[in-house]
Amino acid sequence: MRTQRNTRIALGATLAFAALSASLAGCVGYTTYPAASWQVASGEMNGPPADEIMIESVRWAVNRYETGTSGSLAINLPDVVRDRTYGVIAARAGERVVPMERGLEDLPTYHLTRLWVRGDKAEVDLLRPVNELGASPTGEPIIQAVTLYVQGGLQSWRVERARHWKIGTDAVPPLHYYGDGDEPIESDPVDENRYDSDPDGAEAMIDLDS
Repeated sequence: MRTQRNTRIALGATLAFAALSASLAGCVGYTTYPAASWQVASGEMNGPPADEIMIESVRWAVNRYETGTSGSLAINLPDVVRDRTYGVIAARAGERVVPMERGLEDLPTYHLTRLWVRGDKAEVDLLRPVNELGASPTGEPIIQAVTLYVQGGLQSWRVERARHWKIGTDAVPPLHYYGDGDEPIESDPVDENRYDSDPDGAEAMIDLDS
């Protein structure tokens, strides 16, 4: 069952990239999620630069925090991210990464809760499972918020540093399930023509401030 699910996700991502006619290194933009009342966040979160930044952020986090572990890892993206974009982000973030689906709630999960883009700079807030501490006394995973500082624009987006916040102080957001179908949202174009095709993430400096 897991193999069939991963094959379906990978096929969807492959079809998305098959439509690629030209690829640029990056894209500058102006995006805020959660959105202000005057913004249309669905469109901004389903195209560049937001999708490229989410790919790099999840890829970096998995490489940084999951060294020495094995098995699938889930990502929980905001509910304005459409299924097609969701699947591509998971496929590009790493071979172990799958989008959150029903029945996968027990997987170690990375939650993306905030995205801020201004020109060639971006910030991303992720909640990561602190696997090295095991489960909490209630059996729930221990969560830590991490802010990633990302640089890119006309160059490929790269995480430059990360700030770690106090463990256990952030609430886990509701799960957004891939495959449940997309609710109609006004103005939500999906542009997958500018994903970063470079599978390697750059070395990043870690700010261990907490």
